[in-house]
Amino acid sequence: MKFLWRGETFEMVDQADLSWSEAEQLEEATGYTSSELEEDKRLGGKARVVAAMCWLSVRRQNEAVAFADFFGSKLSEFEPQRDEEEKTVPPPVADDPLDSAGTDASGSDNSGTST
Repeated sequence: MKFLWRGETFEMVDQADLSWSEAEQLEEATGYTSSELEEDKRLGGKARVVAAMCWLSVRRQNEAVAFADFFGSKLSEFEPQRDEEEKTVPPPVADDPLDSAGTDASGSDNSGTST
């Protein structure tokens, strides 16, 4: 999953892909051990845990960002992005079934008059 934060796009890291150092930073930021986070999937939905995972993702591109910077930002600054294959393209606008001459796409007369 990708997300926007403060106008930049970041790729969300997976907990299994964290380095040992990042795992320790995750534990320090959330107060939960890596084992607790893996065993109790409900913890993954807590705001502090989501913010910490996002922060670690941001730090891979910008090490200067502190957890307090990310956690102190507004929710409106964070925008999850759909994967490319999930994006939907609106269907094309359908042509009017009756053209200006009163005929449909097949050329049949639909004007209501007999000839």
